[in-house]
Amino acid sequence: MNMDTDIRGGGWHPYKPTEIPAPGETLRETLESLDMSQSKLAARTGLTLKHINQIIQGNAAISPETSLALERVTGVDADFWNSLEARFQDHRVREKEAARLGKHEEFLERMPLSALRKLGYVKSDKRKPGALLQEALAFFGVGSIEAWEKSWNTPAAAFLQSTAFDADSGAVAAWLRLGELQAKEIDCAPFDRAVLRRILPELRALTVKQPKEFFPELVALCATAGVCVVLVPEVTGARASGASRFISPSKALIQLSNRGKRNDKFWFALFHELGHLLLHGKKSSSSSSQRRQSMFLLPKQKPMNLHLPCSYQSNTTIRFA
Repeated sequence: MNMDTDIRGGGWHPYKPTEIPAPGETLRETLESLDMSQSKLAARTGLTLKHINQIIQGNAAISPETSLALERVTGVDADFWNSLEARFQDHRVREKEAARLGKHEEFLERMPLSALRKLGYVKSDKRKPGALLQEALAFFGVGSIEAWEKSWNTPAAAFLQSTAFDADSGAVAAWLRLGELQAKEIDCAPFDRAVLRRILPELRALTVKQPKEFFPELVALCATAGVCVVLVPEVTGARASGASRFISPSKALIQLSNRGKRNDKFWFALFHELGHLLLHGKKSSSSSSQRRQSMFLLPKQKPMNLHLPCSYQSNTTIRFA
């Protein structure tokens, strides 16, 4: 089964200068253009000469009140001074945070940086661990390492995973986040378990179609029941075939990786996750969905008349389905 998807964090990226001068530099240049001394500015603004000098040296901030006084004396809008100060403080806070985060390189080792870089979500290299970690936190939509641990280290999702190898928690978290981002682009009706159960026969009917035919129909059908279905290629180390969870009180998400690239594995994973949503709702346990998913694939009407095909050739299997 081959259903290519394009999940990118690329697009337009605003220019971010590596250094931003303190607003005092602009104030110094403004005074020079006006041929005005610092002492004269102090007298006209009502500020002390020491305060003016501290602003110019970058040792004191321009407050909203000071910006208003500067507007009246220099003719330069207060918004301009406020904007300069805000950009400078923002840059300084980010630089301080990057220096602090740079001490947590062990956390970066848990992140699938190669995959995130390939998708365009991180751009810094390992020579700038602080900046790299800032980009990783932005991708995951969290404000700190502590918030990542609470939100992503043990995500509230039911999984269908390979047990042959241990899964990597960072890779799992990245894969789930990619699905969350993709799901934001899909409009769904509010989640309705009754509607989801009612469309099961239509979903079963899609299993004999080719991927290019059935996948758009599958997504549209599930959306009517409040379920986003997204296909996100596996992030190396995640070892997940599928996952289901609620990303809002009224919006469920089924995320599939197409691990193995076979139709039977795809449908197995899908109905496993459908079983979780129907049997458990917002609970994260999926212990019984695998055992009972056959009830969704095989119709309940006249069960005694169902005869498994003795031949597993494609035509007999399709007729059985």
